[in-house]
Amino acid sequence: MAALENEDLARFSSDLHARGFLRNYASFLGLDVEEMLKLYDARRGIPGSRRSQAQPLLEHRAKRRSMLAADLLLGLVAISLLGLSLFSVYVRRNQAAPTATPGPLPTATATALPVYQGTSYEMEVYLDYAATP
Repeated sequence: MAALENEDLARFSSDLHARGFLRNYASFLGLDVEEMLKLYDARRGIPGSRRSQAQPLLEHRAKRRSMLAADLLLGLVAISLLGLSLFSVYVRRNQAAPTATPGPLPTATATALPVYQGTSYEMEVYLDYAATP
């Protein structure tokens, strides 16, 4: 920061580093970043026309990058759908015929207790149906 405030621009390893640091510092201080970069360019002797020529190139690159992302996403969706359809065809053609499986093995069960003579079971049931005519 001291090198930037003292305008000792030779201490930066490149113009790119100086511009990046200036951009971050101006943003942190709440200053107009573009105005600070214009002042920096004027101080370094970089003509404004050179910067304005680079701007359309940067916009073109950004647009191309966004189109590339959309193209990649579309390609990924197309490949996924193709893979899903191939898998569906594979599953339909390679269905295994159902095979009979043996039932459960017989197991020993307890026999019911006998009902003794003279034993009675009583149950009271109350049905509350409406009378039918």
